[in-house]
Amino acid sequence: MSFRMLQIFRVVFVGVLCLVGTSIILSGCTAPCTYPDQRGVKIRIVNAMPDMPVITVFINGKVCVQDFPYNLPLTFGYITQYHDGTPLVASDSTLVVVTSDASGKDTVARGRISINFNRQTLVVMGRGHIKSPQPETSLLARLDDEAEQKDPNKTLIRFLHAIPDLPALDIYYSGDATGKPDTTIQYGVVNRHFVRDKVQGITVTESGNPKNVIFSFPHSFIFPNGFFITIIIRGEVKPIGMDFTVSPLILSDEAIGNSILELKTFEVRLVNATRDTQSLWIRSTTVAPENVLNPRGSNLGVANYPNQERMLNLPPKMTSEVIPLNMGLNYSTTFWFAKNNNISDTSLSFIDMAQNDGRYSKIAVEENLFNSGTTKPPSHLSLADTMSYPVGDFGRVRVINLSPDHQSVTITIGGKNATLNFKEVQFFDVPMGSQMIQIKDGSATGSQAFTVLRARPMSIYILPETSATPTFPIATSQD
Repeated sequence: MSFRMLQIFRVVFVGVLCLVGTSIILSGCTAPCTYPDQRGVKIRIVNAMPDMPVITVFINGKVCVQDFPYNLPLTFGYITQYHDGTPLVASDSTLVVVTSDASGKDTVARGRISINFNRQTLVVMGRGHIKSPQPETSLLARLDDEAEQKDPNKTLIRFLHAIPDLPALDIYYSGDATGKPDTTIQYGVVNRHFVRDKVQGITVTESGNPKNVIFSFPHSFIFPNGFFITIIIRGEVKPIGMDFTVSPLILSDEAIGNSILELKTFEVRLVNATRDTQSLWIRSTTVAPENVLNPRGSNLGVANYPNQERMLNLPPKMTSEVIPLNMGLNYSTTFWFAKNNNISDTSLSFIDMAQNDGRYSKIAVEENLFNSGTTKPPSHLSLADTMSYPVGDFGRVRVINLSPDHQSVTITIGGKNATLNFKEVQFFDVPMGSQMIQIKDGSATGSQAFTVLRARPMSIYILPETSATPTFPIATSQD
């Protein structure tokens, strides 16, 4: 080889090295350089949209995951490839488009995030389909899973609030909502990992309103030293249609990135439809077997599952707020209706089963006619709450005849007539806005106004009489 040719070869070779070096710098590699075959992009995806059973995620125009479920698959963890098997690419401005369908036509969320070579989690949250007058809540949150170092002697926990109903949540570690909350988290904002020595339980409430308990997990967590976790609180407090109820998700932020627990809830509304002059004390107790609490075989220790109790002092003719109860895969719930808070005078108790994400009304029903002198104990109704809504400018209204004084009534609502026997339930699609229900039993009539909201099913309870003259008292609740 001539000296001239050797010089040309050296120039070309050095130029190639420069180009390679430039390429490495643009890809975000810093000394000591780790090449893509040694450290590629790793990302987890969490579907936290309560109205999306599955989502498809496009990253820079390519399908990353297709029909990814809300309930996490057993294979959940970090992925390194697109759906077609090609490797994921890092970028400071990565376009993410989320659709409800695999064809990519129904966009439910979109935005730009930074994807780097740290392990990371992409959480898709909020409602995909807005029902007016709901605000826009869809949001993409990127969690850097290597932003902090593990502490071998402590447990590091961080929270992500992904419930679109509420702007902020308070977290308590004492097992109940007393005293000052341990932390307050804003919707869509990721708080950094912080150290906890011991957790007696986790109770989540609406921020500033400790009586509105969103979720209660009455367990003592037994964390091994060096545990590194993220808790995503997702679902909805006031679901519409078949939306998911509150469902906290506990993820390991270790290298595998598996899920530890996927906690489920069901919701109960309690109704005192008796005319007892005393307030009715209602206790609900849920029992679940221990072996369903750790289905993925993680190293998170959980104490034996205790009875999960809620006590309410519910006056006559009153409906409670929705009560969220957490559950395992198999459990039973017992309800007691009594006249004092120690349940010594139990007038009614019954055991019910329910399902994940279910919503139910448990109603104590009066069985005695007004001033009849009889003392029959109350009976009960267990109803699946209305979870759907009609198309157009209508609301769905459920009417329940809970009055033993009117074994059969004729009602007029939204221009429609119907006859309801005692304990019978019927549904009506009624135009939104101010409406009137008219009730008739023979010559006795009554009427009352109510308001129908968009995309919010409601119930109207026809209650027992409290006077000799029929007044057809009613109560209402948003379902």
